[in-house]
Amino acid sequence: MSEITDFDLKQKFRELFPEEAKRLQSAKSQEEIESIHSELLKEAEEKLQTELKKAGMEPMLRDQTAPILLHHDVYQTLIHANGNQIREQIHKLIDGLARLRNQEHSSAEFISMSLNIVGVLALGFVAISAANTGLDAGLMAAAASLLGVEAATVAVIVGIVTVVIIGIIIPILYYMFKPAACLILLINETDKPLIWKNDYNVHGKPVLKLNPLPKPQPDILNGGKYYIAAFISTQKDKDALFGTQYGFTYSYDDKVDLTFAVENPLTATYVDNNCYCVINETAIYAAGKTNEHNKQNWETTKGDFKLSIKCNSGSGSVAYYIARATMIKSEN
Repeated sequence: MSEITDFDLKQKFRELFPEEAKRLQSAKSQEEIESIHSELLKEAEEKLQTELKKAGMEPMLRDQTAPILLHHDVYQTLIHANGNQIREQIHKLIDGLARLRNQEHSSAEFISMSLNIVGVLALGFVAISAANTGLDAGLMAAAASLLGVEAATVAVIVGIVTVVIIGIIIPILYYMFKPAACLILLINETDKPLIWKNDYNVHGKPVLKLNPLPKPQPDILNGGKYYIAAFISTQKDKDALFGTQYGFTYSYDDKVDLTFAVENPLTATYVDNNCYCVINETAIYAAGKTNEHNKQNWETTKGDFKLSIKCNSGSGSVAYYIARATMIKSEN
């Protein structure tokens, strides 16, 4: 499969989200783009809440993205990606999910197959819970995926996709002036759900997060585990002269703080796009340290835990990251 560029993503967005794209194209200022983005995200979230209510499910909190249950091969590709491969693999994941737009009337089998093609076994809390039931029963991955879609309903899966894609794509593709955004794919490889604790922006603002980030699911047939990831993002404030500098913390069992930080400075006069991670320190501390160290790869260990994060490049108006929270005793 050829590399998916920003231009490809924008073209796909125009095809799959024509009304949203038209509204964005009409914007005359960055402030108007951000206002339209907020409106579109709110509309998508409200539609998703309606579908969740119809299906008798719990509402999804605002600014939440969705957990992504990864197939083994996609997980392996992601954790071994470096440099531009990081950007390429994240683009493939975004592009694959975006293709589910306007598929509300498709069958559960079609949605399940489409997710499997992009390397996603299940999307969203309800689907992952149902897929895990199938995996515990020893079903093949494809059958477990179908069980997840049927449990969540097609409309809910499509609604989740819409929220995630609108939340991610617009800040990185639509802008009047040079953007500064960071898009992180965080993979939970510990043995418990990770609970969102807090975040902190030195510059910029948070866009998407997930709470909780579920624990890995067992692969009964083949042994090992299926790992779960989530997108987290931050971007510069409108009209700001600085980019985004951001730290966030997840808690493991309310005992260990797992903290990551990223920075996209807008201009590389003093620092580059960079990243940092630390165990049992605050988001404020990490946000300061990422700027101080100015590295595109960082890892740390403490006790039973290992954290790592890597950036696709020191330059670029959108920085892409793959981050991992791992238990050393269960590390692959």
